[in-house]
Amino acid sequence: MVIEELREKDEKAWDEFVAKNHNATFFHQIGWKRLVEKYYKLKPLYLIAKEGGEINGILPLFILRNIFIGKCLISIPFSSLGGVCANSAIAEETLISKAIELTKSLDCDYLELRNLKEETYRNFVKKNSYFTFRMQLNSDPETLWKNMRETNRRYIRKAKKNNLDIILYSKDFQKFYRIYSQGQRNLGTPIQDYKWLKNLFFNFPNNHFIAMAEYNGKAVAVFFMRYFKNTVSYIFGYSPNEYRRLYPNYITLWELIEDACRKGYECFDFGRSVKSSGTYFFKAGWGATPLQLNHHYYVNKPKKIPDTSQGNPRRQLFAHMWKKLPLPVANRLGPYIRKYFP
Repeated sequence: MVIEELREKDEKAWDEFVAKNHNATFFHQIGWKRLVEKYYKLKPLYLIAKEGGEINGILPLFILRNIFIGKCLISIPFSSLGGVCANSAIAEETLISKAIELTKSLDCDYLELRNLKEETYRNFVKKNSYFTFRMQLNSDPETLWKNMRETNRRYIRKAKKNNLDIILYSKDFQKFYRIYSQGQRNLGTPIQDYKWLKNLFFNFPNNHFIAMAEYNGKAVAVFFMRYFKNTVSYIFGYSPNEYRRLYPNYITLWELIEDACRKGYECFDFGRSVKSSGTYFFKAGWGATPLQLNHHYYVNKPKKIPDTSQGNPRRQLFAHMWKKLPLPVANRLGPYIRKYFP
């Protein structure tokens, strides 16, 4: 087994491996590497395990350094998932060993791998602050309808009476971003940069769409959706408080689920949440199964691993203060702060 750093000539083979490996995520693609490199100016260290000249495993890493998280290697920053994808245990173990070697040689504080792997790697510690919710889809959406919470069904029936126009595949990024920025501020979260999100749509035009509910021509709910392999993922959704009585988020999400069933997708991912949060209970109501998102850490230096999760009391205090900012101020400061918390 030979470990190499990714070279340009291997990029096509890398993406072909990602397309075939069932553990590989949207974030493992070369396109994500290029986007993070360009907009966050981070250095990638993408590792390949080769056997007989063929790729048998991959591990995408980035070097990060700032006052909040220290110096570290992360797989993969600005994403919920990453880590090793390999066709054999030997390839996985060899890639992990190489990553530990790099952590030491680069004098990093720690190595972080973000994945769904339940067991802990040897000499790693595990943190599991977040859950994601996944629903196995069915060619007959009626089965899913019966499995969801009665409250959800009632809200959907009410929404159908409110003359809402549902647009599942909108490209109206401007309209989306206006509501997205309001939603992020109201949730106490610094906003992603406009150019970052715009280029995410531009670079992956077949993977990202905006779903939208309109009332009298005005957007009253927006959803940022990702389509990759056999999965439809709910990345972000928000409905301004003044329109909640119309239940636009319930009807839009249900129509997205129905559409995914009709198109033959196998899984609907509701995205990550902290346990016992409002979004956690909202997603649980759809009948989806909670899955632990595990962050594995190899600690190179004897110091505490920074906790930037939403459950951290300091993060909660920050969110409480952020909600009070005027929207223009939050929009201006958000992208600057966001880049320090990958």
